[in-house]
This record gives sequence, structure tokens and C-alpha cells, in this order.
Amino acid sequence: MAPLTVKYTEVQSHSGNDGALRGKLRSIALDALGRKTSWFPNAQLRMQPRVQLIYIHHIFQDEIEHFRGLLKHFAEEYTFISYSEAINRIQKDQIDGCYMAFSSDDGFKNNLDAARVLEEFGATACFFLNSKTVGMTNHEEIKAFCQQQLHFPPVEFMNWSEVNDLKRRGHEIGSHTSGHFDVGRMAVTDFVHDLKSTKKKIEMETGTIEHFAFPYGRWNNFSAEALAATTAAGFTSCATAERGCHLPGTYSENPMIFRDHVLAHWPSHHMDYFFEQNVRRAMKHTKQPYP
Repeated sequence: MAPLTVKYTEVQSHSGNDGALRGKLRSIALDALGRKTSWFPNAQLRMQPRVQLIYIHHIFQDEIEHFRGLLKHFAEEYTFISYSEAINRIQKDQIDGCYMAFSSDDGFKNNLDAARVLEEFGATACFFLNSKTVGMTNHEEIKAFCQQQLHFPPVEFMNWSEVNDLKRRGHEIGSHTSGHFDVGRMAVTDFVHDLKSTKKKIEMETGTIEHFAFPYGRWNNFSAEALAATTAAGFTSCATAERGCHLPGTYSENPMIFRDHVLAHWPSHHMDYFFEQNVRRAMKHTKQPYP
């Protein structure tokens, strides 16, 4: 039986030669773009009041120091706030500075290390869970789920005791469907059933939850009907995995929540490039698919 994955280098090996080559080419391109952004920052864009949300999936043992370095870099430009405060500022148009909030999807146990590093900076996160995997211990079930739903090598998941410990430490819990489903491929009635039953299960274990993030996170993985269902089910927000930030006065046009995916080993100047591009796009007030 192969052991569970504990280092990011093991994930990189799992991706194979094609994945490694794509990663190298991506890094070369972003190095050029990111260094230009860092060396010649646009002061107007950097000073633009905004809420920038980022999310992770994992912080493996060999990512902890990289993650700590990223947070140190982010703290130079952003004020860290809770996920709920970020949503509240976006929805009530109270964006009067540069704010950043954190979240994490899928509920891997190594997120406990991510939470500890966040706490060093006075920050918290919202952890979006698949209720089916919380407390999952059978190796074959973990392997099958990670392979089929996450396209990932097998990784240990949190249990409910650990989830509740995160809440006691000031973090938040959200829903990510029961089994990491592609909502865009589900019948609306099936999604509504899963949405409600998952919310009920998580709340039975942890207390009230307010936020939902749909798996895979691209526009084709969701629909206008699904968005309406999340509101009807009592969720305060619905998050994508589409890159972007939120500027003052734009929520009425863009009611979905943008979040930028971050891998801890990415250089900080790569993130500087992404975040500056987010501001450029947001200033165009481009409407989302689901008004």
C-alpha cells in the first residue's frame, strides 16, 4: 500500500514529465512578467482600494516556509481580514483600503499547518469542506476520491474534531458540496438536494456556516440556477476559482466572489503580476456570467 502524500515534491512527481514541463514554461513566462511588475510597479493600481481573496488546497511539510514567506510579502501591501469581513465589505461597498482574505478548499489535514502559519500573521481562513471526506480514513477510499474527484495523489483529510479546533481558533468553515461534484454537470434538483443536505451535515458537526464555494470553480462548472439555489439555501456568499479582485461599487454587477489560487512555492513576484492584472480587469467592470 502506497503511503499518503506528505510532501509537495511527491505531488510534482505524480504530475509526470508533461506536468513538470508545463510548470517550467509557466514559471519562465511569469518570471518575466512578474519581475517587470515588481521593478516598475504601477502606483495607481497598487493604491487602488480593493479586496483580494486567495485560496490554497494544501500546505505540505516542504511548503510551510514558502507559505510563511508569501504571507510576509502580502502583509507589506494588504491588511489581512477574515473571510466573512471580506464578504461583508464587498457586499456593503465598504472597501476603503487594500484588504486580503484567505480560504482553502477540500479539507486536507495539512491545512492545519496552513492555519498555524496564518495565525502567526494574525490572519484566519475559511475552510471549504466536502462533508463526505471529513474523517475518511480508509486508504483505498482516500486514494479513489483523490484520483477521481481531485486529480491528485492520496492525501490525509481532517476529521471533525480537527475542524472544530479550527473554529475555536477563529477560523471559519464553509461548504464545497458533499463529494466535490462538478455542479455544471449536475441536474439542478440533484444539486439543491446535495446543497441542503451538506449544509445540514456540516452545521450539525460545527455550527452555522455562511459561505459556499463550488468545486473546480470555473464558469462552466456552475450556472445561474445553482447560484440562485445557494442564496435560497441560506448561504451569504458563493465563491468561484476565477482570478480577480473586488473594487468599490462593483458587487451589484459582479455578485460572485473571485478568488485567486495560490501555490506556496510560487515566487511572490508572480503573485504581484496576477494581482495587478486583477485590478486592471476589475476597473473595466466586466459583468460575470451570473448577474
